[in-house]
Amino acid sequence: MMHYDKDYYKILQVHYLAEPEIIQSSYKRLARKYHPDVSGDEDSERTMQEINEAYAVLNDPQKRKTYHTAWIRTRSKQKAQQQNGEMPLKLKQKYLTGKAVLADYFDKLLHKEFEQAYDLITESDKQKVSIDEFVRWQKTVAKVYELKESQIALCKFHGNIIYNKVAHKDAIDLYVAVVEYNEITERYEKDYLVKTVVSENDDWRVLLGYEGLQPLIARFESLSELIKAKQIINELAETHSKTDFLTGLNNKKGFLEMAEREYKRYERYENIFSVILCGIGAEDEETIKIAGEVLSRNLRKVDLVGRWEASTFVVLVPETNLQQAIMVAKKLSSLLQKSLPISNISFGLEEFAHASILRCLEQATQYIDIAMNLKGSAIVSSKGII
Repeated sequence: MMHYDKDYYKILQVHYLAEPEIIQSSYKRLARKYHPDVSGDEDSERTMQEINEAYAVLNDPQKRKTYHTAWIRTRSKQKAQQQNGEMPLKLKQKYLTGKAVLADYFDKLLHKEFEQAYDLITESDKQKVSIDEFVRWQKTVAKVYELKESQIALCKFHGNIIYNKVAHKDAIDLYVAVVEYNEITERYEKDYLVKTVVSENDDWRVLLGYEGLQPLIARFESLSELIKAKQIINELAETHSKTDFLTGLNNKKGFLEMAEREYKRYERYENIFSVILCGIGAEDEETIKIAGEVLSRNLRKVDLVGRWEASTFVVLVPETNLQQAIMVAKKLSSLLQKSLPISNISFGLEEFAHASILRCLEQATQYIDIAMNLKGSAIVSSKGII
């Protein structure tokens, strides 16, 4: 049965524009909190009935459409009544004071001042939730959802109400619209909550209403593990995006990124360096793999080596002029010919004196193209053919 006099959006603590998945998520959260088998609140059975009733309507598109039309009409009447009469001064003072406390609470959460936020919850909550448990809960939540901003508005006043077996003379339900950054989806999300502040010992305090936080902590810790796993996957993906799978050397992207750092040093300190392209006269994987191993074993730790194309490797040798680079190429040519069942190994060399790494590589490519068109092995540079 549908009751048009009830605010189902408020009962489910969702915005009237909430998507179906938000409604479903809110229902599950409230069911875990207020189910009679779990909650110690004597009103939990009645509360759960209202939650089920609201969910049955809002989760059904046709029922929601019918209810929403009536809800808009009721809301318009209430707004008109409010405009015709100001809120009584006493209620307004309560609202402003309670709102200020809740705003302070969310400000503490925003700045991760969790111990200070704990000071703002009710004494009855503190009897069930220790400060260490509260701080741990908020830290695990913050790893998944980083609070960015919050806005608060009046929902409803209560008088002489019982929450978690504790009587309160005054209570105020407040709408809270929050913007959070979801670390899992890496998106900003807006959510709508209803939080309650209660009068306690002449002060307003934020009501948590939980018997304990361990289930919530466990849930968010499992979510934070997903974030760690995602970070590892991203790191692996980043690594593999710069690594040649066959040889384990830098691929073109990885080499250029590291070469740019050497270029920055050149700009700052004018440190010379040379680039060597090495073409292997074979394209089978075993030969390419062995060639990569020979190059990496016989170069200095400061030298950069990568697989440039299918059968071409690239080497950057810091603090090395062209004449010295020719000596390096001769050494590598000799080692490769001893290790590989091929006789045609080509080299194109260029000492850096260009506007960019790519310009230098373009010149070296012209030299290796010449070398590859020669019979046997050859080393080509601006000094000629060797």
